[in-house]
Amino acid sequence: DVAFYSCDAMNARTDFGGPYCDDTGGNPVGDGVCRYVKPTGGLPEKLMRTIRGGYAGGITWTDSQVGKVLRELDHLGVAEQTIVASWADHGWTLGEHAMWCKMANLELHTRVPFMLRVPWMSSAMAKNASRALVELVDIYPTLAELAGIDVSDQALEGKSLVPVLQGKSWDKPAFSQYPRCLNTSKAKEPPYLGTRDPCIGVPAPQFTHMGYTVRTADWRYTEWPRWQGSLQPDWANVDGVELYTHSGDDGN
Repeated sequence: DVAFYSCDAMNARTDFGGPYCDDTGGNPVGDGVCRYVKPTGGLPEKLMRTIRGGYAGGITWTDSQVGKVLRELDHLGVAEQTIVASWADHGWTLGEHAMWCKMANLELHTRVPFMLRVPWMSSAMAKNASRALVELVDIYPTLAELAGIDVSDQALEGKSLVPVLQGKSWDKPAFSQYPRCLNTSKAKEPPYLGTRDPCIGVPAPQFTHMGYTVRTADWRYTEWPRWQGSLQPDWANVDGVELYTHSGDDGN
């Protein structure tokens, strides 16, 4: 149950010098912390391909486990009465834009796969991918409605996606947020990149900024207000804004 990929089959492109992992065997300059990018040179192409091959193998292995669950549902005779939902909790970068891992508010860090099967709605569902913008907070109210559970008395930020499954119009943006800690030693060292100050291990009251990003059909807009010790953003002090066009972006 292990998937292997040829390193030569994995694209080793990077937009900067190249990210690296702190495997002392493959990277003698590793210091025990995932630092993402070498400031003085690129990751050896062979090692980058190996890392990407391992990532692809992990995806294939996960897919095989999902297949086992689906086969068991068929075996038990409950597949046509069972809703199946599959999603990821965050995106990931493998060297794109000189970034590694997940600690940012950009498209590759916030966009996730989400698949939903509702057997009794098969005729209504188009059996293909939808371009509707949805959020992970929408999953719970969606499953509740499909299961006939009333959650109208609960304070939920998400909305049921049943209209999307029915092919109805859906015009709702998607929001994400991620903090920054410009007070850490790593954040003060070059290179100054989006994943250099991820606040890992830093208590929330000590964050310096909180990034709020919104994605519409054609745009992504992000603001970085200062973060107060009271765990509230200081909208009177916004130290950075970002705007990206995604018109015609098909996710590839």
